[in-house]
Amino acid sequence: MPKPNLLQTLADFQAQSYFSSLKITFGVHDIINYRDGHLLNQAEKRKSRIIVVKTSKHHIAQIKVMDNLLFRFSFHISLPKILAGQTESMIQLPHPLEDGHLCILDEKLELSFRIDAPKNEPQLAVEHFYSEVRSVKVSFQ
Repeated sequence: MPKPNLLQTLADFQAQSYFSSLKITFGVHDIINYRDGHLLNQAEKRKSRIIVVKTSKHHIAQIKVMDNLLFRFSFHISLPKILAGQTESMIQLPHPLEDGHLCILDEKLELSFRIDAPKNEPQLAVEHFYSEVRSVKVSFQ
């Protein structure tokens, strides 16, 4: 069975007006944390999910990160920019997250962001690497 191409999957989802959400399950989800640019720790999760939800603005989607180490969060992204396969800035990250970016290449998805800290505290950065698409499901929710 051929592996789904994430860029094409998102393009198809954006073009179909009758579905409002898309759940993507990945087989591998690596999370890497850095403090002041130095590796702090690394974790691997299995069967992690993200949910892409259409918003009232047809070119903006909300992406919900369902399996984070600490808490679930979501952000907004411009779908046409994602489809170019470039690294794009996240829109409306929840506090304390900031300076978020997303990149999709074929069947891999990468998220990166910083965790806001007081001026004299160490800067924390987080990277999420999703790979091995296991399932893609659309729904009306």
